[in-house]
Formats: sequence, structure tokens, C-alpha cells
Amino acid sequence: EISSLVEATPPRARTCEAFVIAAQEVAVLLETRPLLECFRLPAIKERHWAMLRDAVNVQAISHSEPGFKLREMLQLGLAGYKERIDEIVRSALREAQMEVTLGDVARTWAREKLADAPHPGSGVVLARFRKRSAAKLEEHQFEIQAMIASPYTSAVLYESPEEGVVTFIQEITKWQHRLTMIAEGSNKLAEAQRIWSYLESLLVRSEEVREQLPQQTEVFASADLELREVISHVLKVRNVDAA
Repeated sequence: EISSLVEATPPRARTCEAFVIAAQEVAVLLETRPLLECFRLPAIKERHWAMLRDAVNVQAISHSEPGFKLREMLQLGLAGYKERIDEIVRSALREAQMEVTLGDVARTWAREKLADAPHPGSGVVLARFRKRSAAKLEEHQFEIQAMIASPYTSAVLYESPEEGVVTFIQEITKWQHRLTMIAEGSNKLAEAQRIWSYLESLLVRSEEVREQLPQQTEVFASADLELREVISHVLKVRNVDAA
């Protein structure tokens, strides 16, 4: 709309000093506007404003203060730093995507629980890793692996009094380890329960087999108690990550 007014100005008026100054300011505004719009994105954090300050070589940009004026941004000459500003915004957007993914991973495994799987004949309730949990595990392992290769993982994710400064790569690596532990733990538990189920049918419920294999029956009785304690514990904890 402003550029249309400039273009509609009569030729005779375009030579006056006021018009020339106004036209120059409009040109700067039109060139700078896309860059200003970028810094209104939700992905832009305080650290990105710090990057902008470094890029344009100023000590402070009072963007968060109520009295901050558009003119102050225009005076920075942002158009001359377009390439660097594009890099900052691109980094902010990629970081925001990673932050959303990491948040989803954390929320998912804070609520994923093991299911009951009653074992027929013995009265024992086994623990079952749900199909939904398995699908989520595979999905999140893929996403974590993809983020590890990102060039934006050195950025700060958050700061806390307990942990200090935590970067994206630290959080990503943490979840890579935890998801690996979940995968290995669920596989080992499933395999142990499968073997127990097979042996229980032979060495507990079959009197003939117990008589033929007394030593094996005694060894299994000890292992049986131990496995029941493990299963009781994981079902008490219930949460997949914590268990």
C-alpha cells in the first residue's frame, strides 16, 4: 500500500527533498520487512536475538521493551545482513522442530505403561509390552537418529539450576540411550517370560517330568521365584521407561 502511494506521486513532486527521503525510507522498509517478519516467529528465542546482535555488531536490541520502535530495527540496516539473518532463522526453525519432537518423546514415555498378560494355568500375571509402545519406540528411535545428524544440535535447549546448560545434543543422546534401554529391556523380559512359560508347563504342571528331572525342577523353582519377583516389580512400577 505504501509503495503504491509512492508510485502514484506526481512526477513534479518526486524531485522535492521530502519525497526523496520518504521514498528512500519506504525502500528500506520494503527490503527489511521480510526480515522483520522472520523475527516475529514463535521459534525465535532470546538466544536468536543475541545472534542478531552479534551479526549487526550492536550491544543491545531492546526488542522486549514496551517502548521498542520499528525505527530502531530499520536503523540496524538488516538488509545488509540478510544471509546471516536467514541462517539464524533457519536454525531457529530447525531447533523448534527438534524441541517439539523431544517434547513428544518425553511425554510419550512418561505415560507408556506395561500391560497385564495373565498366564493360563499358573495364575501368574506376566508383563506385556503393548503394540502401541513398540510402534512408538520404533518411530522415536528413527527420529532421534535423524536428529543426531542435524547440524543444529549444539544449540542450547534449556537451562535449569539442577542441570545447568543443556544442549540439544545432550538431550538427544540421553533419549537415544534411554530408548535403547527400553528396547533391550522389553526384549529380554519377553524372552525370559517365554522361556519361563515353557519350563513352567513342564517342571511345575507335569508330575512325570518333575520325577524324571528332579535337579532341573529344583533349579527352576529358584528361577521361578526370582522371575516372579521381577515381574511383580515391573508391573508395580508399570511405566515402561522407569521399569
